[in-house]
Amino acid sequence: MQSSLYGPDDVARVAGRGWASYVDSTYTDVFPLELRAGNSYTANVEIDGTTSTITTHWPAGVDEPWDTTTNKLIGTNDGDMFDFRLRMVALGGASPVQLTVEIDIGGAQGVIFSKTENIAKGASIETHVTISSDYYTGSTFISNGGTITVSTADGSDDLDLWGFQLLVFRKFVAP
Repeated sequence: MQSSLYGPDDVARVAGRGWASYVDSTYTDVFPLELRAGNSYTANVEIDGTTSTITTHWPAGVDEPWDTTTNKLIGTNDGDMFDFRLRMVALGGASPVQLTVEIDIGGAQGVIFSKTENIAKGASIETHVTISSDYYTGSTFISNGGTITVSTADGSDDLDLWGFQLLVFRKFVAP
């Protein structure tokens, strides 16, 4: 008889992994999130999950990773590790636009993730954007949650965003 490679605590951590998906219906190609030219502009990403929410593969008894009321990422345990993917459609103006996506947990840490993507120039060119990274949850994240923001650089052209989808993968459960 072969012994298990994992002890009881390890099995619980493996069992606590999973994924969830949230699709927004607030912003559409007809009514997009509008980031206007001229100045730096920041907006919170709001994903209501009414179009589609899949949480059947999220671990039972664990708070879902996205709060559709506060529009924040949620942390459960100090030291958990997650991957996220934020997908959206971007439509820029006649000039190139730099789109920055950040996760802000407030407190002394503030922004824990920042990524900038160049959006194609040219009117009516839709660009499908996927931003992905990992993050871990500590005490500040657990207390405040994580706000996802989108912004454009000073001097950027207009930018419309819609079709937001957030996928969150819990890949490590802290002991």
